[in-house]
Amino acid sequence: MHETILFGLKGFDKIFRLRKPSGEIFIIFFDFPPNEKCSCNNAVKNGHIMKIKNGPFKQCILVGLIALTSTSQSFGQVITRVLSPEDEIENYIPWYNSDEEIPIINAPFVDVEAVLQADQQTGREMPRIGIKQEVNYTMEDGQLIERENYSLWSLTLRSVNAKSMSVRFDGSNLPEDAVMFLFNKESRFIVGPIKNSNFRNGTFRSDYLNGDRVNISLFIPGIEASEIVSVNLTSFDHGIISFRVFDDDFEDSEPCNVNVTCEQGVGWECQSESVCKIIHSSIGSCTGSLVNNDCCDLTPFVLTADHCIADFPVDDYLYRFNYQSPQCEPNGETSPSQWITYYGSDITAGWVGTDFGLVELFDRPTSGMSFAGWDRTNQTPPNSTFIHHPSGDVKKVTFDSGVSTPAGNFYDFNLTPGVNGDFGTLEGGSSGCPKYNPDQRIIGQQSGGVPQTILCTTTNSANEDGRFDISWEGNGTPDSRLRDWLGASTNPNTMDCMEHPFVEGPGTLCSGPETYALINNMPCTKSITWRVEPTNLFTSPVSGTGDIAVITGSLINSGSATLIYTLSAEGCNDTEVEYDLFVGRPCTFELHSFPTEICIGEQGETFLNLFEDCLGNYSSIEWDFYGAISGYGYDNKGRYTGITTGYGYVCVTVTNDCGSKEVCDRILVKDCGGGFGFRNSRSNPDVAELEANISPNPANDFVEVVYSGYVSGARITASLISADGKLVETIEEYSHSFKVDMAELPSGLYILQLNVEGMVLYEKIVKL
Repeated sequence: MHETILFGLKGFDKIFRLRKPSGEIFIIFFDFPPNEKCSCNNAVKNGHIMKIKNGPFKQCILVGLIALTSTSQSFGQVITRVLSPEDEIENYIPWYNSDEEIPIINAPFVDVEAVLQADQQTGREMPRIGIKQEVNYTMEDGQLIERENYSLWSLTLRSVNAKSMSVRFDGSNLPEDAVMFLFNKESRFIVGPIKNSNFRNGTFRSDYLNGDRVNISLFIPGIEASEIVSVNLTSFDHGIISFRVFDDDFEDSEPCNVNVTCEQGVGWECQSESVCKIIHSSIGSCTGSLVNNDCCDLTPFVLTADHCIADFPVDDYLYRFNYQSPQCEPNGETSPSQWITYYGSDITAGWVGTDFGLVELFDRPTSGMSFAGWDRTNQTPPNSTFIHHPSGDVKKVTFDSGVSTPAGNFYDFNLTPGVNGDFGTLEGGSSGCPKYNPDQRIIGQQSGGVPQTILCTTTNSANEDGRFDISWEGNGTPDSRLRDWLGASTNPNTMDCMEHPFVEGPGTLCSGPETYALINNMPCTKSITWRVEPTNLFTSPVSGTGDIAVITGSLINSGSATLIYTLSAEGCNDTEVEYDLFVGRPCTFELHSFPTEICIGEQGETFLNLFEDCLGNYSSIEWDFYGAISGYGYDNKGRYTGITTGYGYVCVTVTNDCGSKEVCDRILVKDCGGGFGFRNSRSNPDVAELEANISPNPANDFVEVVYSGYVSGARITASLISADGKLVETIEEYSHSFKVDMAELPSGLYILQLNVEGMVLYEKIVKL
């Protein structure tokens, strides 16, 4: 089904954005003659590129292939990306304009040497990665650009000599559909999307971005939405280290450490997905792991070391999950890195006696993570495995082939990398990491004792881990033991690792029915019910029991929906697993075009906000420009130019598995007396002074085009366009003069678009 909100003639410039199920995106440019219709169905079948027949003036050019990770995210989690040199910021920030000048605020100077000297004098033990600085910047300090149906607010905060930066917002409020990104163009770090749901009581803290500045870009939909926005930047961390994600060894851990993506990590995937890097300027970095409890209720308990959390503001901590190398042995040109960061936690329990600490994240994790199992019996393991972030590095796996020695509340053990099967070592930053027995259950957490001068060639005999079995009863109170939090219901001796449950089924539901299945490996018995919201998007049934849900979409309504599974057990809190889907074809979305009034020869820009719910798991985007404008579209963006007086139309058709929706913006083109001129220059000095003379004009049979300033051998592409935006003819020449045949054309106004090595010139031609 296809709906047109504003009908008009189809133009000749089209672009399709084709998403394969694997997540790859093909961007294909097409030029079509005015009398030929092209549909995405001719280009895509079952998510794959199909052969497209060529005709007159038709071209099919594959211009790009990029990998894109799903932009969907749950409450609380925020994605940090590091782009490869081939990737572009605009692939992630729909409204990004590289030419836009963002106001820069220089923060007060940070005297790093003075702070480090003070740390030494006070005997600070935990390594520092940043220095917190209080500031007070608001919306008034940035740049607010208000347009017809949206606003953009931006600001750049710079701290001289910072190697990385993290920013904090307090007392802030974003509209429900507003989207924020933080980025650094030089280091190619991007944090986001950040929405109102990521703020906790108006507070949000970002992950660290490499570089001495953070660009803040906020998209605010709606005409008056900017009036209810409040952004207060209250502090930042001046980073004294950078996060090297494209180096061979990433950061500074010892070379004998082994990436979890190597063969030594095979079979430990569930355990690895539970491990996180803990970051704060007060502690540097530690390691922690999500741990399961006897209710399997997905409570986000993170086990770490007490010395990593005691007397520190854990509500300001950052927890990085999936911070690991995508390759076993990166060569310095690894694929773009991406990880998920959670902000803030509460201390649940801790005890210096075993140096254990247990915190609960403010926000619940989603699928793609896991909850580690544990063993509270006092059986000494014959060998041990550790998964950790040594020196804050990407995730590593270490193995000790020897028997650990119980020593009171701790295990003592030796590590000799390369001897008796041992590999890897433990360093600063490994504190709090899980110690696993051969059954892949946690029996302790790394406490310390490793000297800073340790090398891969050294026998490490000073290692000690706090014993999980002793921590179970701890110091006898709920805030000093694990039992009340991990075993309050049945007090089991062991728990196994558990992947976060997830739902399998189509992301787009047409009329249906379609089958959805809850994939659940919980080591706990649960009764399961399900329901869908909102119910008006579905026909009955809208609820049921069991892990299989068969649902049918409405034939009338469309929009975003959620399938919710509820898992229950006696004596335990209910647990919900949600799956977002889209019902029906795309609903009415916003097209953001600016300006909507232009002069002949002037340009405007248009884009789709890819985070808008109504786009409906789209598979393709098709652009059309007609009437008094000509233009082109690329992915979710487009540009248009006024070519004659009157109204022009920018139209975009978004298609998903259920159908299409077309939305158009009307553009008024006025004659302001300026005419056409050079635009889109590539700053080529050889063609900078290029001019064209058209004669005769008006014309009966032909016009002759003569260039002055033409460089011999330069390619000229001439497009003759009728007043209603249709492409009449395309000519390619390599000479300073050529003729355009007008004899068979009807009388009227025509536009000749001339492109010479990236320089574009428009000329009016009147046919008598």
